[in-house]
Amino acid sequence: MDAGGTFTDAVVLDSQGGVEVIKTPTTPEAPEDGVLGAVGPHGQATVVHGTTLTLNRLLQGNLAPVALITHRGTADVPAIGRQSRLDIYDLQPGPQPSLPPARLRFEVPGRRLADGRVAEPYDRKATLAAGTKAVERGATALCVCLLHATRHPEDERRLARWLAPLGLPVHTSAATSPGTVGEVERWSSCLAEAGLANELGGYTERLESRLEDLWLMQSAGGICRPAAAVARPLSTLLSGPAGGVEGACAVAASNGIDRILAFDMGGTSTDVCACEGTPRPVADRTSVTTLAGREWTVPSMEISSIGCGGGSIARVDSGGLLRVGPASAGADPGPAAYGLGDQPTVTDAHVQLGRVAQGVFAGGLSLDPSRVEASLAPAARKLGISMDLAAAGILAVAEAGMEGALRSATTAKGRDSRDFTLVAYGGAGPLHAVGLARRLGIRRVLVPTDPGVLSARGMAEADGLAEQEALIEEPLGGSGSRRWAKLIRTLETGAIRSLADQGHARRNIRTRTWIRLRYAGQSDFLEIPAAASLRAAFETRHLAAYGWILPAAVIECTGLVSRARAPQRALGRGTRPAPTARRSPAAAHHRPCAFLDLVGRSRRVRTSVHQRRDLVPGDRITGPALVEEYSATTVLDPGASAIVGLDGTLLVDTG
Repeated sequence: MDAGGTFTDAVVLDSQGGVEVIKTPTTPEAPEDGVLGAVGPHGQATVVHGTTLTLNRLLQGNLAPVALITHRGTADVPAIGRQSRLDIYDLQPGPQPSLPPARLRFEVPGRRLADGRVAEPYDRKATLAAGTKAVERGATALCVCLLHATRHPEDERRLARWLAPLGLPVHTSAATSPGTVGEVERWSSCLAEAGLANELGGYTERLESRLEDLWLMQSAGGICRPAAAVARPLSTLLSGPAGGVEGACAVAASNGIDRILAFDMGGTSTDVCACEGTPRPVADRTSVTTLAGREWTVPSMEISSIGCGGGSIARVDSGGLLRVGPASAGADPGPAAYGLGDQPTVTDAHVQLGRVAQGVFAGGLSLDPSRVEASLAPAARKLGISMDLAAAGILAVAEAGMEGALRSATTAKGRDSRDFTLVAYGGAGPLHAVGLARRLGIRRVLVPTDPGVLSARGMAEADGLAEQEALIEEPLGGSGSRRWAKLIRTLETGAIRSLADQGHARRNIRTRTWIRLRYAGQSDFLEIPAAASLRAAFETRHLAAYGWILPAAVIECTGLVSRARAPQRALGRGTRPAPTARRSPAAAHHRPCAFLDLVGRSRRVRTSVHQRRDLVPGDRITGPALVEEYSATTVLDPGASAIVGLDGTLLVDTG
């Protein structure tokens, strides 16, 4: 189940292979209501849930008040951050809201140096006095954050023991981010997790009171029990997009494809992720996620997001330029076509151009063309063009932004986008897939069955996942390398125990460990499988990522990470051969629709309209055509064609 910004999607799978799709409007004020409404009579089933709760709270700065306990002279570290600017063209940037506010930042005696020497002893009485003041000022949790704590976590643990009698939860930065040296990211992540824990805990408790078997999706692509998620709230930041990537990889594997760009366009945003590997593609990964102008130490799929979705609002700015997003109409009031909103959105542009049918839409909504025209008219007047051209312009601007996101996952990383297959899903993804693929030189697009709810389907297919990491700072091949085997066993044992404690059978759990390597002097690292020839594997990865290597340079290890996975039940998706074209099905009807060329011009042409439920494997459709279904519409531009695969996937040749 995926609770998105506009819709809450549910996919119900039964033991006989039956599939039921449910799509209901999201309830932003009480998100659990939308989830429980989508679950309906299935409360006794196993529910895997992707939530935007932590993401929204973080973006809004709506966290519970927490206090920082740290050294003298360092309390402002989280507020200063890395001094990065959210908008480099803003001539008068304002300060970011500090986390936490100054009144909840406390400095206490005590300091350990980088070489391990204690320059000033810690003071129990002063630490307890600072914690007492934090309680008096309304803190709901305490965060002990010290320099060099990943090398000497015992210092933070000592202060946490002193603060425990105050009765508040006490978090330490070394426990939150054991593999992170940098204090800015480590401290910020600790403070955020402390501020999110109560909110996420209350939310999951309300759901668990109504659901018998609840799991949460993680940003790294696996599922966990609610208690494990509450212990690491940041692990759920990108849980919705991660579910979609899992689903896209499963679809690619079932069609024998090993390099994909997962392209998820929903109601409020577009998410992109590159995935490679056999027999099943694996998503790019990152240990640091950038959101709300800060970096958070949380393992995640490397997903690029932009504020462009079906509900993104279009406007003409003061300079007379057409803009789209990042503001969104969301679920309330939604696009003008839904009957409540009055500002034009990407969805309204599709309705105006005939690409989305009038009448009943996903989730039981009825589209109102008169409101679409009323919303587009002011923009068309300001631009001095027809409403059709204004709608086409909205789509062209939106696609330009999405093209940039796709290139960030390919060209920006030294990859050729032409080597990839685009997997399009989300309620709006298939509307733009062919046009975007052509911009990128991609010849093949996959559109899975029920693309509008693939994120929910991917969650149901995700493995149980647990991670353990540790800091190591030494050169590759040094004398300490012999200790790695013991540490790896410790980490893998911890990851296995975590999954076993969540109810997974130990015999089904598999582990793998990666070593984080970099050239001496670099700040970023690459993860290399522990079983590989480390120098050769690192240089191969480094050359692919950056285009150069230093054969004589020192390579240093910065840490280890072990991941344990417990596969869920198989859902019958094996690798299937591509079908041969069997027939060209008759269109249900035709209607005039507008299609964009590569420079954003549009013209209306007679377009065949097919109902996806009527298609069978082997059917071939030639554009211009629309393939309509409950959760999405797929647009086949003139010159494109599609064959229905054996698993129902549309295999599109962009022409």
